Amino acid sequence: MAAIRGCLGKVYCSTTTGTPAQVADVTEWTMNSTAENLDASVMGACTKEFVAGPNETSGQLSCNWAGQPFASFDAEQVLLGAVGTNVKLVLYPAGNAAGATKYTAASALITSVNHSASVQGFVQSTFNYFVNGTFTAAAVT
Repeated sequence: MAAIRGCLGKVYCSTTTGTPAQVADVTEWTMNSTAENLDASVMGACTKEFVAGPNETSGQLSCNWAGQPFASFDAEQVLLGAVGTNVKLVLYPAGNAAGATKYTAASALITSVNHSASVQGFVQSTFNYFVNGTFTAAAVT
């Protein structure tokens, strides 16, 4: 099986009611899904027992600050002003060509926006999010 290169990936976002547009200059993104551990231990048992509780999906998106933004400038502006609000988020790990897989979150809460710069690098923005519900996987058509 051939590995998928991250350089092909794309990220789109919009308000929850808008049409997602590509976010410019994305350098990396993460998507983490976890299940809460519920303690199901009972009296008399000498070892703990756990069952899966509610699932939670969160992640991070980093991009270079676009000095000459293209048509997706609005997508970046949605993210830059989105702290404490929900956005629609679509992740394309292998690009958006037909047949590739995309992951859509109809509502992702942007919990923080961080900006950084260094003498030997670009100005970057990092966005942290929590998904309300789940990411839905589907093939790109």
